[in-house]
Amino acid sequence: MLLIKLRFSKSFVKIRAIKKVNFVMRQGLYKNLTLTILISFFLQIILYVHTVLLSGNDNAP
Repeated sequence: MLLIKLRFSKSFVKIRAIKKVNFVMRQGLYKNLTLTILISFFLQIILYVHTVLLSGNDNAP
């Protein structure tokens, strides 16, 4: 009975550790994703301003 309990608790701890690792990885992925989106957005704004300044008119694409 004790052995079964010990084995179960070991597997339970392992499952919890895996879940935690997945959670941390997912959080990191989301952070990277938001960072990438922000950077691309910033670059688009810079590109837009650059084209507007270069062409000299307000209705540049």
